[in-house]
Amino acid sequence: MNDNDDVILTPEQNERLHMAIQRVRANFLRFPVLCTNVTCRRARKCSADPDFCMGQLAPDVPDDVRNAADEMLFGTFAGLPFDEVAAKAPRQLSAYCRWLATVKDQARALRAAKKTPADLATS
Repeated sequence: MNDNDDVILTPEQNERLHMAIQRVRANFLRFPVLCTNVTCRRARKCSADPDFCMGQLAPDVPDDVRNAADEMLFGTFAGLPFDEVAAKAPRQLSAYCRWLATVKDQARALRAAKKTPADLATS
């Protein structure tokens, strides 16, 4: 097969590829931490339908953050080092780092809100 040959996927393969890409994208955006699915939160990775999370959470993601996640996604698939990806999108990567801090703070607040006074007394 030449580099110029197009790969033709079956509909099933195309769907699996789409799901895999969406799952990696959801993981880059740390959606499992915010996911309503307990399985994803416990596993800390997308373990259910990533299209659901993308539909529910992606509209709240700023464009620069989404673009940074896509740059890292495609950089990962291309085998590029992080520094090379970061050099291509410094503004987006800065927004992505702020996003990660925000998600971490939100997750911490969600966990704290679920604790009962008895839980707080023993921690």
